[in-house]
Amino acid sequence: MKRRLPYLSAAFAALLLCTAGASAQEKPAEEKKEEAAAAAPAAAEGPSATESLVKGSVEVGYRAVGAVRGDLNTYRSVVNLGEGVRVMSVDLTMSPSLKWIDDVALRMNNWGGDPYNSAWFRAGRKNWYRLTVDYRNIAYFNALPSFANPNLERGLLQSERTFDMSRRYSNSELEITPWVHYRPYLGFETSSGSGRGVTTYVPSLNNYPVPNDLRDGQRTFREGVRIQYSRFHLTAEAGQFRFKDDQRVYENSPGNLGDRTTPLNGQTLLLRTLQQSYGIRGEATYWRGTLTANPFSWLDFFGNYLYTTPKIDTNYFEAATGVFAENAVLPIFTRQQQLWTAISKQPHNRAHFGFEVRPFSRLRIIQSLYTDRLHTASGGQGTLTGSGTTVLGAADRLTANYSQSQVEALLDVTSKITLRGGYRYTWGDTALRAPTLASFTGPEIGSLARKTALGGVSYRAMQGIWASFDLEIAKSDRVYYRTSLYDYQKYRGRLRWQLRPDLSVAWGLSYLNNDTPNSNTLPLGLGDYTLRTIDHNISMVWNPKGGDRFRVTGEYARQNWKSQIRYISLPFGIRELSRYREDVHAGSFIGDFVPATGKNHAPRFSLGGSYFRSSGTRPAMYLQPLIRTSFPLHKRVEFIAEWRYWGFTQALYTGEAFRNNQTTISLRFWQ
Repeated sequence: MKRRLPYLSAAFAALLLCTAGASAQEKPAEEKKEEAAAAAPAAAEGPSATESLVKGSVEVGYRAVGAVRGDLNTYRSVVNLGEGVRVMSVDLTMSPSLKWIDDVALRMNNWGGDPYNSAWFRAGRKNWYRLTVDYRNIAYFNALPSFANPNLERGLLQSERTFDMSRRYSNSELEITPWVHYRPYLGFETSSGSGRGVTTYVPSLNNYPVPNDLRDGQRTFREGVRIQYSRFHLTAEAGQFRFKDDQRVYENSPGNLGDRTTPLNGQTLLLRTLQQSYGIRGEATYWRGTLTANPFSWLDFFGNYLYTTPKIDTNYFEAATGVFAENAVLPIFTRQQQLWTAISKQPHNRAHFGFEVRPFSRLRIIQSLYTDRLHTASGGQGTLTGSGTTVLGAADRLTANYSQSQVEALLDVTSKITLRGGYRYTWGDTALRAPTLASFTGPEIGSLARKTALGGVSYRAMQGIWASFDLEIAKSDRVYYRTSLYDYQKYRGRLRWQLRPDLSVAWGLSYLNNDTPNSNTLPLGLGDYTLRTIDHNISMVWNPKGGDRFRVTGEYARQNWKSQIRYISLPFGIRELSRYREDVHAGSFIGDFVPATGKNHAPRFSLGGSYFRSSGTRPAMYLQPLIRTSFPLHKRVEFIAEWRYWGFTQALYTGEAFRNNQTTISLRFWQ
């Protein structure tokens, strides 16, 4: 990696010089005179050039959170909003008359302790450069008692898979803009995560929930150029990225009994101490290109291509003490240690290209081809010390190829009716080392072949009615998994009706019906996998007299999911039938009202909220009403007050219910 960086940077510098020279030759003399004339008054302005014009708004407030009644972990997993001073939003634009900067913009949301906050910044000078920075921070918490908890039936509410971590992402880009058609740019991205949680240590015959430390990060540097002309646009980019993943699992206790409740040969299995760590390091170089072109008035072309070659080095260490067993026959042992090193490479090619041709004004034909091909070669070796000392080694290879070809035709039968028809063919293959417990040796091979018919119609009426209907009907010969879509029908209908200038309604329907026969996947005779989903939704917007005094928006959805599949229940190999069903009613409503008297200074009231209720396999109910008011204190200051209620209950998992009230007051300033 280190040897490649100078060559990539040198190539980018050469490209930058070439584009600069070409652009300098193309720039007309009149344009140079105009730039000089525009720059002269700015230099003559003197001190007034430092003055700036600021526009936008800033909202600052305080959120008061009442006592959480019910399970705090569920509240934090679903809502996780805290109390304190917050910067609700910032949206500013500035136009300073400075030598190096004449455009500045800043947007910020939810700063001061909320689980998600973001910032976006832009600065530049016209025809010189543009710098943009995007930052996001997510505090992720998930500790639902019912998630990955095999001891829930025993009344234990501690999940064995929990996360309490933060993820940060930033993306910076500097674009050089003195040339009309050529825009070189440099970019830098970072992504990182850190925190703690709970995971499971899984030796033979038992699972032990243990603490888990998480830390990962990635840095990407990219360089490229955008070439823009009236009939084509080209982006060429090269980049390098490095990433790491350091995870540590540990335990130090008199005895962690794990999930097993029965002794083995008179001995109780347990875990006393554990040190487990992963050290993963990776790096890669990639090249990417995107092209769109309109060589003729009747032809458009698009395409993009990506090639990358990541390389990963992995080191794994494990040392555990306790009472362990490989099976019910082999003797008990009290210590286990593993050391592993591995390396892998993965050349990856991805391409997507196509064209749209218009042989005459009423007909459009769109052809596209997508392919994704990756090949992973890896090797590793290690030692396992426990019931005995074993030296292990393995060389694996994963091959995965996926392709999709699609052609569509859109015909305007009349000015109001458009017909759509097409065909999609999807195919692929994969090969990897067979599992250890498989009944065969050699690679495990999978393949994919699916044919899909596409169709649709749209209707545009003069009376403000727009309707459309689309369908997909697919037949598969082979799929990878038992839960893959196989023979399915997918329908979607939409209707929008502008009843009056101030009233519109919309209706939508989507339906999916899938049958996956078991005979085309694993030959276990388990039976078919079936899936049915249906979704109705209707929405309304009423905006009398432009919404100055009254405005109502609402939406209601009715959803239904059904699926069933047979599986083998271990350790006794019993065949079971898994059924899932869920019926959902969900809706949202918000109404805004301004009193008639003194409407220029009168408060605005909002009332509404959202609602969710489901029945079936896992019935639940979620309710979130809100009341909001706002009124101006000054021509540039507005006072805002809001109350929200959060309520969540589950009929089968009553321990996960919670209720909470929140009140927020804020001031919004604008210029």
